[in-house]
Amino acid sequence: MENYFNITRFIALLKRDVFENARSVLLALFTILGIYTVILVLSAIVFNNTTLAMFPDKAYYILFFIAGIFISGMAFSDFRNKEKTMYYLMLPASSLEKFLSMFLLTTVGFVIIYTTLFAGFNLLNILAIKSILGDVSIPFLGFAFADFIDMFLVYLSVQSLFLFGATMFKKSPLFYTFLFSFVAAILYSFIQVMMAKYLFSDLVDVVSSSSGARIVSTSSDFSFGQMYNGDTSAISLQVSHIFFSYIFPLALWVAVWFKIKEKEV
Repeated sequence: MENYFNITRFIALLKRDVFENARSVLLALFTILGIYTVILVLSAIVFNNTTLAMFPDKAYYILFFIAGIFISGMAFSDFRNKEKTMYYLMLPASSLEKFLSMFLLTTVGFVIIYTTLFAGFNLLNILAIKSILGDVSIPFLGFAFADFIDMFLVYLSVQSLFLFGATMFKKSPLFYTFLFSFVAAILYSFIQVMMAKYLFSDLVDVVSSSSGARIVSTSSDFSFGQMYNGDTSAISLQVSHIFFSYIFPLALWVAVWFKIKEKEV
């Protein structure tokens, strides 16, 4: 199949992917949000406490990442089975269209479905808790749009990683992607420390402490940012932000696209 984009063919593929993945996606979301509901209602019944219910924005963000990681990591489910893989690769759609379809489902589609379901579950939570404790004031959602955008940009990096893992690992993609991420994080930290030690040795020192290695300034003219209660260089922060916000997800999305092309050969 030629690697170009045809809108009619793409819409047909998108409908097919929605139908094929709807059951597993909805089951995962209902399970996660159902557990959240049970915890909130039980805390109101047993402890007469609405503390957890008072922070729906925090719950929205936490459950967003949990659900998003699961759904992105289980994408391209046809690749888990040899016969289904052959059938999927023979679909009348280009590799670009296959990538874009799953990309949209795990980003825009996921946001719409998750937010709608979370709002519905949270409304049920409020009604249930008020029926138990009486007329208590509980916020419905209450997060700022700017905060959502910041969170979504972080999610795109996470989504790209687990979408890549879904095409890279045939069996247990979630487990192996988590393992890969753990090893990569260790290597990245090591490289960061080595760069600070050898490339910026005239500006920074790497100091060992009980909480691990940290980077501190040796020059009064060099400014540093504060992050997670540790000292880290402004250069390191800026490089990390650019890498993880732009280069990292773009590189992995391209890798996913090429991985699909590779399977078609």
